[in-house]
Amino acid sequence: MPAKPTPGQGRPRIVTGNRRIPLPPGSGGSAGTLLVDGLFQGTWKTTRSNGRATPQIKTFSPLAAADAEAVTDEGARLLAFIAPQLDPHITLA
Repeated sequence: MPAKPTPGQGRPRIVTGNRRIPLPPGSGGSAGTLLVDGLFQGTWKTTRSNGRATPQIKTFSPLAAADAEAVTDEGARLLAFIAPQLDPHITLA
């Protein structure tokens, strides 16, 4: 695992592949970035309809099984925080 970057090291240690980090509008809780082991590995957004909340997690490349499981678990915790009244359904792509 790479060492955590310090402020003077710049973003290339976190953001690979010359990707732009999205800055979704609003107060949060509906879209964001996915970090795996401190590296920018994808994005997520949550949609709500018919009493169900669905976080759609898109990765830039396939994740290792353990990482995919951890991301799915974190998605469930995110839903419990932002929409505890809704039935969760997690999509990892």
